[in-house]
Amino acid sequence: MVPQLRSAALATPEIKRLVAACRTRSLADLRDRTPLLLGYAGALLGGLEPAA
Repeated sequence: MVPQLRSAALATPEIKRLVAACRTRSLADLRDRTPLLLGYAGALLGGLEPAA
């Protein structure tokens, strides 16, 4: 069994740089940008689970 390596989480400025690096001239460019933004939003909202 191979131990898993943990990477440091990306901060907001790093996410902004990644998103800015993606061009927005075509639908394919927007498609490439979407996983970054959805993943970031999911990470932000992940800790906001409703209390039972």
